Amino acid sequence: MVEPTAVRILKLLETTSVRDRVYRLVQYATKLVSWLLQRQGVSKEFILKARKLEQTLSLARKLFRMGKSFDHLRVAMQTIHLKDPFQRFVITLAKLSRFLFLLFDHLVWFGRLQLFWIDAQKWSYRSTRFWFMGIFFGLLRDFYDLFSAVRVEQSRLRHDSTGAKKNLATAVSRMIQNNPALVLDTIKNSTDMFLPLSLFEVGKNISPGWVGLMGVVSTSCSLIAVWNEGLKLRYS
Repeated sequence: MVEPTAVRILKLLETTSVRDRVYRLVQYATKLVSWLLQRQGVSKEFILKARKLEQTLSLARKLFRMGKSFDHLRVAMQTIHLKDPFQRFVITLAKLSRFLFLLFDHLVWFGRLQLFWIDAQKWSYRSTRFWFMGIFFGLLRDFYDLFSAVRVEQSRLRHDSTGAKKNLATAVSRMIQNNPALVLDTIKNSTDMFLPLSLFEVGKNISPGWVGLMGVVSTSCSLIAVWNEGLKLRYS
């Protein structure tokens, strides 16, 4: 029996990870909309309210992510046993980077609650750096898998007797059709990259609107993978 859509949505929303993604979607959508409205000359009072909502959602997400860091550490302990040496290297580093990103993020959150003193600016920068590294290594894995998948399709084309064109474009087209989870993960990581990058000196010219748009796209990809488990890339 097919589960009703409404029931499935409610079940997914029972999990903190999905609620975190929904809050993240609203957070970056708010950033995008407030940037667009500001360019249209909307009142400063409305913009301040939108930014306040964005900040509130960001703080709420820190609570949802509490303890999530150890999930990444657990997965890293599994990926060190992968057979492919390159995958073993980049996936394990991606997971360890995400573990440290969230761990330092927790420390900053506790510090802002004044549970203990902490140099919030220094630890926030460290957290952002590992956030970037986690995405970077994840993207390296995506590109490696994409290249490997294209080579597989090229090999199949060489032995194809159906008359299909045996060129790179055909191989890439088939790769996209046969690896939707990999393509979705590549889009997610490619757009995610701009979020921490915008917090560094090198990314100071990235507009809040672009950050908001990239956040909406990456979060949408993540929610699609949650909704359709067949589009969830293993160890992503």
